[in-house]
Amino acid sequence: MIRLRMAFQPIHDIRNKRIIGYEALMRPKKGQSPLALLQRAQKRGNIVDLDESARRLAVKDVASVLDNDQLLFLNTEPESLESIDLWQPWPYNIDPSKVVIEITERSISEAVYPACDYLHELGVNIALDDFGVGTSNLWMVDRFKPHFVKADRSFLGCKAKGNALEALVSMTSVINAQLIVEGVETETDVAYLHKIGVKLAQGFYLGVPTYVEDLLVASHA
Repeated sequence: MIRLRMAFQPIHDIRNKRIIGYEALMRPKKGQSPLALLQRAQKRGNIVDLDESARRLAVKDVASVLDNDQLLFLNTEPESLESIDLWQPWPYNIDPSKVVIEITERSISEAVYPACDYLHELGVNIALDDFGVGTSNLWMVDRFKPHFVKADRSFLGCKAKGNALEALVSMTSVINAQLIVEGVETETDVAYLHKIGVKLAQGFYLGVPTYVEDLLVASHA
């Protein structure tokens, strides 16, 4: 059995210079990559169990770190959203309103809508992850009703060639979602995001994934 640790990467409000939450990232203890672990779990048919274990560990680790207005972002495999029974009743020892369930754009389908609708009713926040990588159309995005849209790093890579990210700023405003730009690696990236009106960002320049014991030290510094 692979033992897990969870690391937490901050998500920043670059306009007001504060951390609005942390994304929990799976870190296997035996040197295996998270992607390889997920692929193995899918082949063995236990991806839902692995996914659930990671979320429970993240909630347990970070409960004492989050400030009152900070959020915990939890990655979720689509298989975990295909059965609403997994979420009834709310299975975690944390207020649903402090949780953001992330699901990749490529995973949006009618199969996940009932669970997502139920999570909305509970007050759980929903984030559409890796936006721009998949093929979902805007009707599907509107039906999904995400609270957050996380733009893939590729949008920043194209900033000198066009206005795709600027268009995404407008689109998220129309659907009443908050845009988070991922993969921020330089001060130049931050300056560009300020220029086009992006408020929320995540990336190594702003903060690397950190284990909970280090977060606790920082919070008491």
